[in-house]
Amino acid sequence: MSCFRNESINGYKDKDLDFNTWAVPQQGIFKFDFVQFGHQPSADQASSDDDIQALLEWFELTAGQLKKAAEDSSMVKNEKGAFELDELKFKTKKSRIGSILADCFRGISEFFVFTSTNLALFIDLLPDRDW
Repeated sequence: MSCFRNESINGYKDKDLDFNTWAVPQQGIFKFDFVQFGHQPSADQASSDDDIQALLEWFELTAGQLKKAAEDSSMVKNEKGAFELDELKFKTKKSRIGSILADCFRGISEFFVFTSTNLALFIDLLPDRDW
């Protein structure tokens, strides 16, 4: 049985989702209300706070650098010759950054054991729903 409640993908609620074969989407917006870990790690199984903090700092730094690059490359000249942010271009690039960071997280997650508190720190990194 799924631990997700009120799930939707890109605003669409699919009542027939089979969570035995389903995987987290590679793109789009997946929303849900509740997650419960069936097998919570014991304190001695969890990755060290130092390892989690180093990983968290890497994600913060990388996200900041990618966001700055996306902003810089989304600047366009307006009629007066001044540069301004093309919001649509920036939103598209921001979405791609989210996909990149999600791929990174999926790639490393098998090497860490996260407590719910640690996992919440990574979720808190998301500045808005468009990531």
